[in-house]
Amino acid sequence: LPRKESAAYHAVQACDGVERIRLGETEDGQPVYWSIGADLMNRHLFVRGKSGSGKTYLLTALAKKLHDAGKRVIIMDCAEFRGYDSEELRKVLSDEYIANNITISNEVAPASEVLPTLEKILIMRGDSEQTEHFLQELMQYCEANKNKGIDTYLILDEVADMDISTSTALG
Repeated sequence: LPRKESAAYHAVQACDGVERIRLGETEDGQPVYWSIGADLMNRHLFVRGKSGSGKTYLLTALAKKLHDAGKRVIIMDCAEFRGYDSEELRKVLSDEYIANNITISNEVAPASEVLPTLEKILIMRGDSEQTEHFLQELMQYCEANKNKGIDTYLILDEVADMDISTSTALG
């Protein structure tokens, strides 16, 4: 990912009417993008890597770009070691951005309570069971409100113990 000081770091670009985020570049220097937007068939992104390889850094940077583009963002952190603490967030975000745009909750709230008023990036910490329950509520809420033009992006981190059948149902 581009460093947080560069203009490319902050950019959500449009190409043929589709918003996209630059993830980096190939070995030969060609840019690599992740397309975002409500009308795409598959907006899912799977990030895998060893401990310390930069997954949380990448996901935090993506959350910022989505939020800055006016999207609602929820990060579900299921790790025993909390990767989204202030020190980790400061690797990607300024203190001012964290103070003005991030809410961290150590409890998983019902989706129907969280989503209607969500304006900041919400980081919720819970175990796999709480996360699976939240995902089911989130899917029901999004299905009931799908024609209201509100994009919600869910970032799941450290979900190795989760029943994957729940998360694959996300559309």
